[in-house]
Amino acid sequence: MDYKLKFLNKEELQKVRENLRGILPADKVLIISPKAYKSGSGIIIKQDTDALPRKGQIIQLPNQITEIFEGFKDILEVGQITTYGMYAGKELVMDYLNIPDQKEYTISVLSLNEIMYIEQLNNDDYES
Repeated sequence: MDYKLKFLNKEELQKVRENLRGILPADKVLIISPKAYKSGSGIIIKQDTDALPRKGQIIQLPNQITEIFEGFKDILEVGQITTYGMYAGKELVMDYLNIPDQKEYTISVLSLNEIMYIEQLNNDDYES
């Protein structure tokens, strides 16, 4: 099936990053995840279903990557899409970020060991 996710474009992502007030501990990333998928036929499916993988867009990188995760140093970039498990991460409330349609997103911190797959965002992958 063809599913579309509404991720932030480069300009929105930059504005969010400028409003961040803190830094992450070692080996953590901050991600923003759409709460729902939209199928090719227009059906909206909540992302909390077991049937679909959970995906999020990296909005902040760790301030340090320890030796155990040094394989991530050369591949992690802001804006990338991560696939992670159902119970991974810790949700945060960051209402001050002024994200367009903020109620449609969840912001979470993931440990690097919770990331299962990393991919680049391209125009075919998201709904603008």
